[in-house]
Amino acid sequence: MAIFGSRKKKNGTRQDIEQAPKKQDVRVCNTQDRSRLRKNKTPTPVEANIDMLSELVEDLHTSVDTSGETPAKALRMLFSLSESAETENRTKMVRDADLVPELLDFLKRCERGSSEQYLALLVLNNISIPSENKRLIALECGGAQILSRLLCLDPSCHLMAIILVNLTFCDAELRKELVTRPNIELIESLSFALRVASFTQEEFDIRQPLSVPNDYGQYTPRYLLASVLKEERALNY
Repeated sequence: MAIFGSRKKKNGTRQDIEQAPKKQDVRVCNTQDRSRLRKNKTPTPVEANIDMLSELVEDLHTSVDTSGETPAKALRMLFSLSESAETENRTKMVRDADLVPELLDFLKRCERGSSEQYLALLVLNNISIPSENKRLIALECGGAQILSRLLCLDPSCHLMAIILVNLTFCDAELRKELVTRPNIELIESLSFALRVASFTQEEFDIRQPLSVPNDYGQYTPRYLLASVLKEERALNY
């Protein structure tokens, strides 16, 4: 059977023409039908504005199903706000609502590699650009520590690594805290992700998988990096 079917000829037989459906059989030609179509017309999408921020954050907070339409819509609108030509939006989004904690919590709950994870990371990346937001996101909200652990769970997530690196484009005092605070382990996390992501298929296949006991990474980035390096030394002997 042909995929698209055969093309009909313009000129059919008299029998074909007589059996063809009349035009009024396929047209929406009465007032009742036209009225029903108007009622079912898709509404114009609501344009995101900064006044909706608290509502959008609440949608993320109350979403049990992270892949549902409600969080997806909220993330799309948050992304639109963070991409706005009004650059002060990025500062307001961090200062005027609990957006950062909710985004970080959402990233813990959502499926790795999902479109929702990608959108949440895009929003977080955009709002981490202003220098005045970096300390609040990285330290006050614990973003650097949480993202460091999540990156170890998903070493191929380049956008997560980009956000961590972007947070280091800051003043010298904050940069020093990011790399010296013992509970963050940012350098170890990036080093572990880089090493694992650079494995060849053969290198990956001969290694035993590193088990992580829970979703938040009970094994610290320092422990995971040390395990990989120890295993490499053993394989080279």
